[in-house]
Amino acid sequence: MEIVESFHWQKKKKYRKNIEEYMIEHAIINSEHKKDLHHKNAVNATAKIPQTGKTLKVVFRKIGEQKIKLITAFYID
Repeated sequence: MEIVESFHWQKKKKYRKNIEEYMIEHAIINSEHKKDLHHKNAVNATAKIPQTGKTLKVVFRKIGEQKIKLITAFYID
């Protein structure tokens, strides 16, 4: 899976250093995808990350079969 970072995520990534790419992939693969209320054509993925025990929420768009555009990611807990 290839992750393309949005401008918003590039700015937020500086403050969320504890969220790594493998955690984002884990959340996308292991959760149900629900439509996002604030972004058109965006999808939410929410999953518990085993290494940290926290719940991670990822907002993204599918660009292609194996390519996604990451809008943002953050811990809910």
